[in-house]
Amino acid sequence: MLDILGNENRRKILQLLSNRPYYVSEISERLGVGPKAIINQMSLLDNIYRKCF
Repeated sequence: MLDILGNENRRKILQLLSNRPYYVSEISERLGVGPKAIINQMSLLDNIYRKCF
């Protein structure tokens, strides 16, 4: 779990999503990262969430 949070972009994604829902394009724009990278990071976070809960 700590390894997952070790990635700065993942932490930023979680921080953004803790405030309100965002489209992938909005997150991508805010972080300056391509949409594909955001989708990959969110998929990883989703997989970890499903394993824990």
